[in-house]
Amino acid sequence: DRNEVDSALAASETAIAQGGGGLGNPFVRGFLLQSLQPETRSWRLNLRALLGSYEALRGFPAPAGSRAEMPALFIGGANGGMLQPKHLPACEALFPNARLEMVATGHFVHSEAPATFVELV
Repeated sequence: DRNEVDSALAASETAIAQGGGGLGNPFVRGFLLQSLQPETRSWRLNLRALLGSYEALRGFPAPAGSRAEMPALFIGGANGGMLQPKHLPACEALFPNARLEMVATGHFVHSEAPATFVELV
């Protein structure tokens, strides 16, 4: 029902804008708000597809023997990012010339410390 969709979007939009619903991180709010299309009261992201495929998306299917010999830079947020130093061996298994840089940010390194991110890249 269109009214239910409108109500849900309005509630989501308000919660995100006010930092509610566990969205106290301004970078998470900004990321989500860039995907909101207020004129059509919809999301650019296909949330149903993302949620339905979450388990498959969060894995990294690498065929046996896969290796990329070029230099590879992995940048992680030391204060709550998903990439952690313990992941380096897995990165090196696929990218033997891997380098890991941890930055004093959360998950959104490129947004939280853009100058540092650009300097590293």
